[in-house]
Amino acid sequence: MRSGLYFCLALALITGCDRKVATSLEASTVDSLDSTVTKESTYGNRGDTLIVDSLIENTQQPDTVIFYSRSGCFGHCPVYSFLLKDNREIKYSGRAHVSQIDTFTRTISQEDLTAWIDFLDNASLDQYEGQYPPNEQEWVVDLPTSNIIWEDDSGFRKIIRINHSPPEALRTFENNLRQRIDNLDWQTGQD
Repeated sequence: MRSGLYFCLALALITGCDRKVATSLEASTVDSLDSTVTKESTYGNRGDTLIVDSLIENTQQPDTVIFYSRSGCFGHCPVYSFLLKDNREIKYSGRAHVSQIDTFTRTISQEDLTAWIDFLDNASLDQYEGQYPPNEQEWVVDLPTSNIIWEDDSGFRKIIRINHSPPEALRTFENNLRQRIDNLDWQTGQD
């Protein structure tokens, strides 16, 4: 009887620890946010879904100024994507745990585009590593992942994936970026 109980406990532990590393994709579907590839994957045995947007370096979107996305977590983390193009078009796609669940597209003024570009240039994103933490074995799948794809005027493209523990300056940039996105009025198209 006791050995049967130990066997059941061991079996429960083995099957309960079924989580995958955040970079492995079990099932993929393609969803389009313009030309941006979205991959949807299920992690662990809970059936939770984590959205990982456009992590492929050759996204074939040469007009991207910045793309930002936040994936889900095993709680109530906001899940959304934001895209700013050099033709002044911005797109927001709210998916879960945000006030705006939908896709919104609008055009901003040239002055606003210049302000966004100055904001991005001042962040010096090219100085950062491609992911935080650098060792994927340290990633925590329970946490949301932020994805930043930035391209400058010369065509230099930087992709940064943040799971946790980025440098403080990058954390501050990301918080300011999220605040800028949140301050846009997507219903009326006004800043």
